[in-house]
Amino acid sequence: MLNNLFMNLARYIECYEYDNVDVLPETVPPNIDAKFGDIIAFREYRESGTVFVGENNKLIPNCDFGYLSIPLEITTHFSNAPAHYKDVLQIGK
Repeated sequence: MLNNLFMNLARYIECYEYDNVDVLPETVPPNIDAKFGDIIAFREYRESGTVFVGENNKLIPNCDFGYLSIPLEITTHFSNAPAHYKDVLQIGK
């Protein structure tokens, strides 16, 4: 498991330079310092331009339109996913 490699909490990274681009990148662009589990907002509207950083810097799109839902392929790597995302998501509020 990747759990031991990613002890730091997830970050929410805003990178709106892709706001007017139809197709988002498939991997983390070189100008973004992101790690596994981070959330990158490429567009101001989170349901259409928010991705999660997966293994090998592969970007995984937000699968829930209208809400932000962390994909299972990300959460399975953390023993306590809500705690990992506590600083970027309002869980239970």
